[in-house]
Amino acid sequence: MAQLQKVRQPQLHNISTFRNRLNQIGTQIAAHQINKKTKEEQNRVSLALKHLSDLQRRRDRYEVAYLEKQAQLSDYIKDAGNLDDLYQTGKTGGVPEVTADLYDEPFKNTQQQLAATKKQIALLNPGILESVQKLSKLTEAKAFFTEGIGATYKTGTGTLAEKWDPGDISEAAYRERYYPQANIPEYLREYVKKQKPAPGLLEGFQKQLEAQAWEEEKRKYEKTRLDFADEKRKMERKQFAMAEELHAYKTGKKDLPKTESKKVEEALINENQKRADWYGTQIGLAGPRMMFATQAWTEQFSSNDDKRKRAGIQVNAEQLRFGLLFNPASAPELNITREELHRLDGAGMMEKYLNLIEDDKKVMKTMEMIDFGDMIFKQNMSTMMPPKSTEIGRGVSVRYYNERDELIAMAYKKYKDYQKAGGVGGEIAENYREDIMSILGINLQMEHQVRESLEEFFKKNYIEQAIGIEGGYETDFITSDKYTKEQKDAAAIWDEIVLKNYGYDMGQDEWFPE
Repeated sequence: MAQLQKVRQPQLHNISTFRNRLNQIGTQIAAHQINKKTKEEQNRVSLALKHLSDLQRRRDRYEVAYLEKQAQLSDYIKDAGNLDDLYQTGKTGGVPEVTADLYDEPFKNTQQQLAATKKQIALLNPGILESVQKLSKLTEAKAFFTEGIGATYKTGTGTLAEKWDPGDISEAAYRERYYPQANIPEYLREYVKKQKPAPGLLEGFQKQLEAQAWEEEKRKYEKTRLDFADEKRKMERKQFAMAEELHAYKTGKKDLPKTESKKVEEALINENQKRADWYGTQIGLAGPRMMFATQAWTEQFSSNDDKRKRAGIQVNAEQLRFGLLFNPASAPELNITREELHRLDGAGMMEKYLNLIEDDKKVMKTMEMIDFGDMIFKQNMSTMMPPKSTEIGRGVSVRYYNERDELIAMAYKKYKDYQKAGGVGGEIAENYREDIMSILGINLQMEHQVRESLEEFFKKNYIEQAIGIEGGYETDFITSDKYTKEQKDAAAIWDEIVLKNYGYDMGQDEWFPE
């Protein structure tokens, strides 16, 4: 009888060695710089996965070979006719030995190899999984220190802080984030211990944080401006009503005792004339500094597109100049000196402006200064000039200049701070006084007049417009029964803002209290 061909015994890998090698992958990664070795270790895992695939294919081949041999043997026994024919081959021991030899012996190698392959697969799978998990954790750690993924900026109380610092991306922060109650694995410990935030990462996060804060402040500022505008409209309507009432007195449509009517009329005229003189003088004195911006502003309405575009750039450039003169502490951040702000003509400032808006690090500060300059410019436009004396005498009211007063209050606080800080012969404070004189037309050195005007703004004009209380702030305002809780709360908030931002205590009538 023909002998069945035996399947060749394959050369099997040393399973324990291979598994140990896989288990060492994570540890080896931790012992080197991950940015140099991760790719190498990933390749090793890939090779392990390929080996697993080869083993699976080998298992499939053995299973097919097993089935084929089984079919061949069945055909062979069938062709032999019966077991008696097989017994006549001369073998001893009876039919059971013959059948056992026919069925068991040809499959022995295949069964052994199939079992060994399945064992390799069973041992290899956990090793690959463990190595992949280690790679995942190391990649996670790398992303934490190089990209800040998973990091948060916190104070000691767990609330969000106002700035990023190195402690936010550190070994301690990593442990708190990923292993708050468990021990960090050994293969991670050495890597994490040596890590520091990637260069520029914290600075980038801080800029994002500051940008968010700025957007929030800008939103609040815009809301405040809109609120002021709304209150301004209310006050203008009120003033119009007062003018109508005065006109009714003058035309005889409404009767008052002659002495009382005269008193009301004269008081209103005097108040309006005083306001007109004070602010009209300022706008006139600031006019020369506004020249370039005013000219460009007019040209913006030209039909020529190129001319209109250039005019818009020039307006922004001049507003940048005004904003930096108003906020000299910001000038060094934009690499502009006070001497340049006074010396450069319109073209020179346009060049400065165009360079700054192309610089990602300086564009935000540039736009902030332009916003200040825009407020200053609009307060000095010809449309802001008060009515003439003859018009005031006929009952025309003079607007409130609350926006201008707010700018003056900010400038006066800066001026006093510069005086307090000192400097070379008081040069800084004096330079600032001159600059404010040029853009707002007010001499901050005339402190009595400045304070008197600002006190009227703080205690009367704003209170009347924003809170809706006639007569303004009173000493017993908080305890008085004449006002609602909402009015008192609003006044208290304004009192706090004035003290904090402008250095004036409304309740105590005291400037820059200790």
